[in-house]
Amino acid sequence: MRYLVVISAVWCLSEGYRIDYRTSAKIAPKEYSEPLILTPYIHNGSISEGREASKVKPMIEDIASYSGFFKVNSSSNGNLFFWYFPAENAPEEAPVMLWLQGGPGGSSMYGLFLEHGPLQLKKDHQLEKRPTRWTQNIHMIYIDSPVGTGFSFSNREGYAKTEDQVSANLYESLTQFFQLFPEIAKNEFFVAGESYAGKYVPALADKIHRENPKAEVKINLKGLAIGDGVVDPMPMMLGHTMTYKPIYEDDNELVADHIDAHFHRNLERWRHLRTDSEILMNQYLNRADVQKQIHVSGLNYDWLNYDVLDILDKYDWNTPVTGWVEQLLNHCRVLYYNGKIDPLIDYKSTLRFAETLKWGGSEEFKSAKMTEWSVRGESAGNFRTGGNLTLVQVNKAGHMVPEDQPEWAFEMINKFVKNEPLM
Repeated sequence: MRYLVVISAVWCLSEGYRIDYRTSAKIAPKEYSEPLILTPYIHNGSISEGREASKVKPMIEDIASYSGFFKVNSSSNGNLFFWYFPAENAPEEAPVMLWLQGGPGGSSMYGLFLEHGPLQLKKDHQLEKRPTRWTQNIHMIYIDSPVGTGFSFSNREGYAKTEDQVSANLYESLTQFFQLFPEIAKNEFFVAGESYAGKYVPALADKIHRENPKAEVKINLKGLAIGDGVVDPMPMMLGHTMTYKPIYEDDNELVADHIDAHFHRNLERWRHLRTDSEILMNQYLNRADVQKQIHVSGLNYDWLNYDVLDILDKYDWNTPVTGWVEQLLNHCRVLYYNGKIDPLIDYKSTLRFAETLKWGGSEEFKSAKMTEWSVRGESAGNFRTGGNLTLVQVNKAGHMVPEDQPEWAFEMINKFVKNEPLM
């Protein structure tokens, strides 16, 4: 069993070391009325007023943005926070991308400030424009999901237990978003995320695909991109080089009990460790002036909510994504990318998952060859494409590829949304 303990500890170190977690459910404080809920504007048809209210005073020159909350569940007071940055180039035709962080319970502000958003935070709490910001060519939407994550809030009973609940809330927020910004509703749409969002992304994409035929607000889904993503966790972990597979085969139930007993204990051990960048982001997003500017006044911000993690781990961890991905591959493009030195979710695990998928282009993918990928003459990694499926291994990158290799990630995502090969 010691091998499985190592796996659990490594997983928790990677996902859980980054922040001092909350220990109680986050509820919108009654004494504050400033968090901007945009749903009433939409329901009343006051779209122009809602858009104007959601405008964020430019934090740095030439970077426009909008932020606020969409109510997604009235009974539990569930509200999802979004921060939208329009594309800088050719906004009329530019694709739209939703970014979801992993965790579970990780705020998408991580992706915004530390990976690929237009705002880069310096040590003195000043902002600068990120050179490799994805917003140059893509409309980027960052949503804190599930409810309870980041600035998103709900009553405790509203915390999601399943991917169906997570995707239902996200879908509701997107339908409201495209009513608030109808000029980009027909643009090509992509869902992207990393780590545990390897479950959120296909679950939401499947929800969009199923709802579109009957929906008043149709979403022009074209693809999904998943970085170092959780797929089907148990086979993924058992296929890892640090796992002693015969133990599982000999005693499945005992292994499951062992993992459950140690998972949260390991998380607790690493919960107080944070990187300087994450501490800085937390401090910045809890400043009263910043919160007023982005319409979240009075809310406590933490990068990762331990309660959200605990609930989804208990009820959702072993939910497979295979069926969703197989269905989606017949209709849209799918990109999986992994950092070559990610010890948690390596390329081989993702490849093993991809080769088990059954869809119209599965044989084409299996017969495809790995091809070297270079950016401006430097080897950036390797990729393999067959049909609608592309797998990329990124050199010199760990679990957070856009943070470790921002230029290569920028090149990769722009090629993907344009449906161009990584050549």
